Amino acid sequence: MVVSSFEEMNLDYARSFARTSNVFCTDFDIWTKNDLIQFIRGLITVESVKGTVDYYNPLYSTGIIFDREIMKTINEYFKGEKFLRSDAELLKLLQNNKNLFQEIIKKLYEGDF
Repeated sequence: MVVSSFEEMNLDYARSFARTSNVFCTDFDIWTKNDLIQFIRGLITVESVKGTVDYYNPLYSTGIIFDREIMKTINEYFKGEKFLRSDAELLKLLQNNKNLFQEIIKKLYEGDF
């Protein structure tokens, strides 16, 4: 949709597509001509397409590393103090706070969740 929208608007662009087996990542990059007007029109077009295809639905950013039930359980653990929306947020939180990881594991084993 993005490419066809860019073509309909006569925007100059370049694109690249990549895929890796590391967590089955797919990447699509698009660049506009170094022109402020084209850049802004391109940005608006991309955001419009994201809204059309439900890009921001958490379904697409969860359940990749951690099971969705685990995410739900961990969010219940925080009791509203924090709300983790994606696997990446949880992973970053755990990497930056080793004690939290140990505390969560302990509570899971004790059945305190």
